[in-house]
Amino acid sequence: MIKLTSSTITLSLIGLLSLITPATAQTITGSGSVSGNLTLNATGVFFNSGGVTTPANPLMPGSSNTGSFAGLSTGAIHNLPGTLAPGPLVIKSFASFNTSAGTIIFDLQSIAPGFGSSDACSAVITGSVCTPTGSPFSIIQTAPNAVSVSLTLHGLAYVASAGSGSATTTVSFSMQTTMIGTIPSILPVIASAAGLQNSFSATIAPSS
Repeated sequence: MIKLTSSTITLSLIGLLSLITPATAQTITGSGSVSGNLTLNATGVFFNSGGVTTPANPLMPGSSNTGSFAGLSTGAIHNLPGTLAPGPLVIKSFASFNTSAGTIIFDLQSIAPGFGSSDACSAVITGSVCTPTGSPFSIIQTAPNAVSVSLTLHGLAYVASAGSGSATTTVSFSMQTTMIGTIPSILPVIASAAGLQNSFSATIAPSS
């Protein structure tokens, strides 16, 4: 008869644990590109064409996907309801990207401030960049009658599980609109219930 003591059990557990290799995240390299539909309105940012509240929205692969993003086929992204402001905003598994190496998860950590100025929000000159006070959006007059809206998010990207391989990552969205008017005319549209609806493109890359 074998008598087990507490010391014997402890040593046995230590021995078993030493045989287990802890899971670590794969280091993220390269960059990815995706596209989809977006609605920007008074109640938030919705990554679909109707401003609909959904669990997640599909992403389509772009033409340039390298490193960890090679073979990117599909993806999904959550909405951002509410009034957005620059600063910390933590949403686990905010977006996912299905690649040849596995699924890359993006945990949102913060929203970057817009790079324009509030003074430019009354401008109609090509090249003007408007960022309303306290807003994360950059609204750019790209041509006399065309406007583009951009938004940048920061977070962590990893394959499998967050850990030593997690990479600080930036996701930059650009919403292109054509023949829609000027910055002053687009601001009321964004603030309305129907909002501004268009397609977007986005790039995902480890932050430098």
